[in-house]
Amino acid sequence: MPIAQSAGDHVLSPLALLTTLPIARRMELPRASYGLFPAVGLLLGAILVGIDELAGLVLPTSASSALVVVALVALTGALHLDGLADSADGIFVGGDRDRRLAIMRDPHIGAFGVVAVVAVLLLKWGALIPLDGWLRTGSLLLIPALARWSLLPLMTIFPPARSDGMAFQVQSWSRWLQVVFGSAIVAALSLAVFWPTGLALLGPALLAALAIGWYATQRLGGVTGDVYGATVEIGEAVLLLVVATSISHPWLT
Repeated sequence: MPIAQSAGDHVLSPLALLTTLPIARRMELPRASYGLFPAVGLLLGAILVGIDELAGLVLPTSASSALVVVALVALTGALHLDGLADSADGIFVGGDRDRRLAIMRDPHIGAFGVVAVVAVLLLKWGALIPLDGWLRTGSLLLIPALARWSLLPLMTIFPPARSDGMAFQVQSWSRWLQVVFGSAIVAALSLAVFWPTGLALLGPALLAALAIGWYATQRLGGVTGDVYGATVEIGEAVLLLVVATSISHPWLT
């Protein structure tokens, strides 16, 4: 494979995996590409900022906030929401580990999945509505990157629940190197967007991911690709809520 093509695959493959943007074809993800997950989030955030700015010209804040939330779902092909629904259906159901994993592979969505999806979308929308100015713009730009960065330590620390699927595949890459690389990206972004306190946002993103990974491991014996998707969705909701605390007690701006 030519060097240029290989370098292009490293950049484009995370876009193909995590977005529906028509600039990349679906391909196997090179092991050195996982550290670029935050960069994909940054691109998604930049698109959301543009959509929000345009929508804000003609729509009230509540409507433009809803449009932004829906746009993020569309830009990711509901990939992470699907993982959230499957994870909720499997993790919260009764029975043993094998039954839970089987339910997660069932294409039908259950009550737990519906509740989880609705709750996360409502939390995002509700937390986004009161944000304005740079607090709003910076959040839209940064939070998708932070949520996708949180996958890197999750993938590294917790074992796969199955002997196949995405969680099993990522066990072969040099994980800590990618964690360090991705962490450097989000640390620089956080400080650039919210100087000097933006770095504090890495804390709740990491804690949310570790909590999800720990609970999934208790219930499933490890993590799965669906758990990765749930981590992104829950991480975005948690971070928006954390940012919203800066409205009455300014600490980010």
